[in-house]
Amino acid sequence: MAVLELKVPDDQQRQLMAQPFLLNRFLDALLNHQEEGTSEPNVRKLARMLIQYHYAEGISPEISEIEVTDCKFDTDTNRGEFVVVYLVNSYFSCSADEKQHFSNHRINFEINADYSTVQMIFTEVPTRDTFEEF
Repeated sequence: MAVLELKVPDDQQRQLMAQPFLLNRFLDALLNHQEEGTSEPNVRKLARMLIQYHYAEGISPEISEIEVTDCKFDTDTNRGEFVVVYLVNSYFSCSADEKQHFSNHRINFEINADYSTVQMIFTEVPTRDTFEEF
């Protein structure tokens, strides 16, 4: 299991505590936020996690156009799930071919008690066992 932990900006903490039903908007804002002292927005961190599921689809797959949908949140447990829909660009060097397709992934998450961090929990990335393939 892989976990991506993102720090929630103070203004977004207050917004979520006051209006938990605006979760979709909250997650969009969190992903577009860039933490102080980092070189990239949170959405690029998420893209790096998602790319692991697409390494078998060509050389250097790239993830773009990430959109959050289908959000669910339990205010009693501070846990929920959402779906990300995104574009996968894959390049095949032998044929100089490029492919694009949309994919989606369900992500479970947990917001800590003081709403300062969100942990996104990813299922294990399927791996190949070369020994079993032959």
